[in-house]
Amino acid sequence: MRDFSKLTLGFLATTAKEFAQGFADALNLSHEESVQMRRRARRSAQRFSEQVFKRQWCTRVNWLLKQEGIRRKERIYRTANAED
Repeated sequence: MRDFSKLTLGFLATTAKEFAQGFADALNLSHEESVQMRRRARRSAQRFSEQVFKRQWCTRVNWLLKQEGIRRKERIYRTANAED
């Protein structure tokens, strides 16, 4: 996944003054700058898509199941050795 932390994806404002400044900055972007910003924002938003969520969910659940299988085998081994 691409690191978007150093790239501008849009403008953030919490006050009316910041909003006005961000709006002015957006209007002053060149066509190429605004196209690139929109593309970066769309790519960034894909991190939250259903497809990415599903893939990450399956990866994490499979890892957990694998860990549980390992632990189960360890418990069985300890139980068998404790009975000896």
